[in-house]
Amino acid sequence: MNLTPDNCTVDIDIRLPPGVDHAAVVAQVEKLAPEDVSISILDFKPAVESQPGDSFVKLCVDVCGRHRMVPPEIKGVSYYSDGTVLLDGLSVPFAIIGPGSLGLSGQPDESVSIENVLKAVDIYQDVARAWLS
Repeated sequence: MNLTPDNCTVDIDIRLPPGVDHAAVVAQVEKLAPEDVSISILDFKPAVESQPGDSFVKLCVDVCGRHRMVPPEIKGVSYYSDGTVLLDGLSVPFAIIGPGSLGLSGQPDESVSIENVLKAVDIYQDVARAWLS
């Protein structure tokens, strides 16, 4: 027996790079959507970024390099971080430094070793001491 539902709901996750006007993207989606399709924003978190040449980022790279014996790779990420919420309305430098492995966050088997958490604590302390001194 064929069954046609009376409605359909779709959630689309669009991640925008810094500087992109989210309202313009929503307008583009609305323009493409048929007339009987309604568009609503369930959650919006703007992209945040620090420049690689920022003094705080350089400090974080130096500290991480000393602790890990290898300088970390500086790159952008497409996932949400607490930085989006914590930096709202502020103009302060930031860097994402954590003990976990990329790609495991939010996964059913997400985990991190105690050793890596303790290393991260040492890194955070050294960054705080250097930045606040």
